[in-house]
Amino acid sequence: MKVQVLAVGCARCRLLEVITDTALEELGWEERMERITDVEVAKAQGVKAMPVLLLDDKVVLWGRVPMVEEVKTLLLAARKAEKA
Repeated sequence: MKVQVLAVGCARCRLLEVITDTALEELGWEERMERITDVEVAKAQGVKAMPVLLLDDKVVLWGRVPMVEEVKTLLLAARKAEKA
């Protein structure tokens, strides 16, 4: 699974990166979060608020910083959809 955070370097962006890494570690997954700083990628996705979490190139969260448990739930749902 591809896990990406679109981030421009603000505090909320950095926090989403940490939370996403933590969620992956707590799940025991080998996937690693990729940081994307190109604002054009966000625009292409139609997102107007940062930070953004993408799972397998799909925007699943934007404009806010979730708790670790929410990111874990999103990751598990994406993994389930991937296997379906």
